[in-house]
Amino acid sequence: MLTIRNFTLTVEGRTLLEHAALEVGDTEKVALTGPSGSGKTALLQAIVGWLPFQAGSVALGDLELKPETLAEFRSRIAYIQQTPVLCEPTVREVLLYPYSFRANRRHPRPTPEVLKAILNQVNLPETLLEAAPAALSGGERQRISVARSLLFEKKIFLTDEAASELDNRNSTRVTHIFLKMPQPLLAVSHDLEVLAQYDRIYVISNRQLIVRTPKEIKDAQTKY
Repeated sequence: MLTIRNFTLTVEGRTLLEHAALEVGDTEKVALTGPSGSGKTALLQAIVGWLPFQAGSVALGDLELKPETLAEFRSRIAYIQQTPVLCEPTVREVLLYPYSFRANRRHPRPTPEVLKAILNQVNLPETLLEAAPAALSGGERQRISVARSLLFEKKIFLTDEAASELDNRNSTRVTHIFLKMPQPLLAVSHDLEVLAQYDRIYVISNRQLIVRTPKEIKDAQTKY
């Protein structure tokens, strides 16, 4: 599904990745980890076309990321940021906002019952639909961002520490949602227990993407 080849990424004059490669199969759940500042978030942002990369290729199936394919490429991806930006007046409008995008207009707008069900899926009460996002906790905003992503049938999910502000119970619940969905997943995480549940783990090291097992990461006594 997702294929990155001979990939070089430089941000503000600093090369984060050089001739790197990564794959996520059609149903695979793949984790991405590495030291702070190594380029995990930058890689996700390059995949969705927010950052330019200097060499190599990024493809979803037979669709390669290029200026002329950018809109279609983005329409296939659900990207959940670590700190979601929710500017709409209410949670209901946050959930409905993506339907105003041209790429999403083919999707039928969800009914009130669907919106309530999607909040319940991430353990949030339906009463939050009329709440202001600014008044919510960071963990609640993260779960609303997750709920919004689940409304669309995207081809692949990219998550950047999507459960970092949640308590253990809700973090486990959100992680379970992503690991059990049929779509492929590329997720940034530092938690060794969580990493152990993925099909494959890529570590950013010396500007490369290197496959490692949880045991190898733990044995290296490196905190990611």
